[in-house]
Amino acid sequence: MLESELIEKLNSMIRLDNDALSSYNKVLDNINEQVIKSEITKYRDDHLRHVDNLSGLIIKYGGVPTRDDKDIRGLFLGSATAIQNIAGLQGSLMALQTGEKLTNKDYSEAVSWNVPEDVLLILKDNYEDEKRHLRFINQAIADKVWERR
Repeated sequence: MLESELIEKLNSMIRLDNDALSSYNKVLDNINEQVIKSEITKYRDDHLRHVDNLSGLIIKYGGVPTRDDKDIRGLFLGSATAIQNIAGLQGSLMALQTGEKLTNKDYSEAVSWNVPEDVLLILKDNYEDEKRHLRFINQAIADKVWERR
């Protein structure tokens, strides 16, 4: 893979993680359950770390990390999150689930890219985080945690 293509792909992953960050930030204010809020805060912080790590790789390979907060998916997810967030914890979790499904899909593809080993290690670590996020959110929805109030 050419370095310019690598940088473009990594910047697309930064936009993806920025989209997720935006969604997490929107729902955190509406989550009162401390266990859920604590986990969701950790996941938001994971996305921030992903952006930092991907940015470092881009700089290492001679590129400039994107400053674009969102791509077209982010605009859609932001609107969906705002709407679902009105529905309380259930809606917030469902909005995060939608975003995490997308993030998992993109990271599952990214780990198959023909990239240098240091890039692949970061992508794999990020993908493991994404799978953990989705498992927790899926379980919280399955358990209907919003009914435990």
